[in-house]
Amino acid sequence: MHQTIYIDVDEEITSILDRIRQEQVMEIFLVVPKGAMLVNSIINLKLLKKEAEKMGKSVTIVAPNDKRSRNIIERSGIKVETYNEQSAKQLLNSTPPQASMTQNVKQASEEAVGETKQQLDKGDVNLGSNSFFGVTGGQQAVQNSNVNLVKHKIDNNSSVNEDKIYSPQFNNQKEQQVGQTMEQKEANYFNTPSNGRLAGKKQSSGQGGFKLNFFLLGGVVLLIILLGGLSWFFFNYPKLELVVHPLSQNISKEIKFVAKDGTENIDLKEGVIPGEYLEMSVEKKMEFKATGSKIVDKNASVAKGTVTIYNYFSESPQPLIKTTRVLSKKDKKLFRLSKTVTVPGMKDGEPGKIEVSVYADKPGKDFNIGADEFTIEGFKSKPEKYKKFQVKSETAMTGGVLSDNAKERQVVTKADLDKARKATIDALDKSIVQEINKRLTSGQETVVDSIAKEVVSSKASHLEGAVTDKFSYTIVYKVKLIAFNKNDVREVAEGMVKKDLPKNYEIDSNFKVDTKRGILDLDKKSLTVYADVSGMAWAKIDKEKLKESIAGMDTETTRSALNKKAGIKSAEIKPSPTWIKKSPKKTDKINIKVIREQ
Repeated sequence: MHQTIYIDVDEEITSILDRIRQEQVMEIFLVVPKGAMLVNSIINLKLLKKEAEKMGKSVTIVAPNDKRSRNIIERSGIKVETYNEQSAKQLLNSTPPQASMTQNVKQASEEAVGETKQQLDKGDVNLGSNSFFGVTGGQQAVQNSNVNLVKHKIDNNSSVNEDKIYSPQFNNQKEQQVGQTMEQKEANYFNTPSNGRLAGKKQSSGQGGFKLNFFLLGGVVLLIILLGGLSWFFFNYPKLELVVHPLSQNISKEIKFVAKDGTENIDLKEGVIPGEYLEMSVEKKMEFKATGSKIVDKNASVAKGTVTIYNYFSESPQPLIKTTRVLSKKDKKLFRLSKTVTVPGMKDGEPGKIEVSVYADKPGKDFNIGADEFTIEGFKSKPEKYKKFQVKSETAMTGGVLSDNAKERQVVTKADLDKARKATIDALDKSIVQEINKRLTSGQETVVDSIAKEVVSSKASHLEGAVTDKFSYTIVYKVKLIAFNKNDVREVAEGMVKKDLPKNYEIDSNFKVDTKRGILDLDKKSLTVYADVSGMAWAKIDKEKLKESIAGMDTETTRSALNKKAGIKSAEIKPSPTWIKKSPKKTDKINIKVIREQ
């Protein structure tokens, strides 16, 4: 079951919702004339859809075949059907030649309505086609009279229920509607001009004045917004962003400059910068473990004896210092020479020989050994010499004693001291730059390999043979050098590099100067320094001049001008808005961005 409601051209949404709310059926067809207020407001249509859904009713709007109105209705989400308003007006404005023709029209309408009702029951009706208020299945019956009007007012008996047809005109003249035919009612709806409908209504002057004031106020607000938007656009647009990629040149070269004590200013032509002659002492102290051992015993004594040394090696004499070690072959006991001696060379095929006293390396009776042969341990790395120097004892070694209270303690050996000296010097050489930098002022530096240094002190905390677990060793250097300022080096390097660059090029701030070696002249108190310079140089871009040169130019002329500008590798023109074809005349509306890319 559905109901058709006819809407007036300026009927308010509240009135329409009240009429829908009064209907008992769930399916509503709203028939609107051309220019109706309802279909010209998307807000009203959305409100209609929302309220109808709350009522649980389905609403379909039947509107003239007007593209704009149909689009607005479809956007609101309400179903829409169209009718051929031209055909309806032709029919309703014509005068039937005879009564039988009116009967034929009614019969054709009822047949078409019945056919549409059957299609609705089956779900096959294609609303929106010419079947609603255009040519239908009853076309042949009314062809001679040009009648093609069919309506979707359908009830269970497939007939028109006249009491359920509403419009403002019909409701105001209820008595006149009784006895009117469907065709006459339709004629009243579609042929009555909007002004005629409004003429049947009485509107108070207060309501009209309110509407007029409302539209005037809306117009003023719209004008203010428009003027504000134009002002904002005027002050902010048009704009132009120009992205410039300048030409570049790679820098890689070796430079030489001299840092000289007593010089006050930089001489770019001669490559001389101020230097400062400095003398300072730096030292390094390190700790080491003692690796030797010694028996500590008040009653202890070492074994002693005499050996004879034979020289079968050469005719040249061989000196042997005190404490030279000789090792017994049988018992592997170590003895030392008690004094420095010189073994004579061979003569007439006979070996040179000398007798010398020896003492055991450690106390104790284990060193009280009998006569034996010995080897000189210092010659072990020279096999021939080691073999041909022979050492023999003709008598036993005696006197070795060790009590029960004896203790073995660590002692500092000569090897410990030699090792400690070398390790301390190596450590000082590695840390000398840090030690010197502590004494330099801010911004100063020097070349490490040009530093003059000498050991002026080498001292151990314990002497050889001292009983201790550990000892320290200290090395003191006297250092002479020429220090110079880093900024002076950078300035003289830039000056030397610029000589080889094209005009209007500038060196990138990220270029590097790496000093690699120096030659110190202590007499002249000067330092010759060699350094590697690396980086990039870029063509200079004068942004203000470039802005002035392109202001007011069209895009193509600007692009051509930029291609001819010296120092520009490429450029990107970005107007805003994108559709403008000329650069702004005011330079403050032009923004130039320089991007340096290798």
